[in-house]
Amino acid sequence: MESTVEPLEGNKVKLSIAVTESEFETDIDDAFKRIAREVRLPGFRPGKAPRKVLEARIGLEHARIEALERALPKYYLEAIDEHDVDVIAQPEWEITAGQESGDVAFDATVEVRPVVNAGGYASLRVEIPSPDVT
Repeated sequence: MESTVEPLEGNKVKLSIAVTESEFETDIDDAFKRIAREVRLPGFRPGKAPRKVLEARIGLEHARIEALERALPKYYLEAIDEHDVDVIAQPEWEITAGQESGDVAFDATVEVRPVVNAGGYASLRVEIPSPDVT
């Protein structure tokens, strides 16, 4: 997985994340395993249908869509940890490549915690009145 961070206006950043097809293939395998638990095929126990049979019956597209739904947040969190981004809101996703096949690339635009620079307070003087004890 490769990722880059691009600062935007208004305390936002754009994370561009690219995942190779071979790395994403494990997510597709996991999606087929989840689908196998839900689908009943004659001749196979529930959850035991092989991937090739499932792929022939329901197609690779269905598993790829489910893999994208589950894997994008995982890769997004890895990119946040890698670049030490302090997010404060949910991201806006945009899949830029790989919806049909091949390498997967997506952008996540997210709001980050603003950086506050409080300067000029060192020269201020505060006078504390001494309390009168009675």
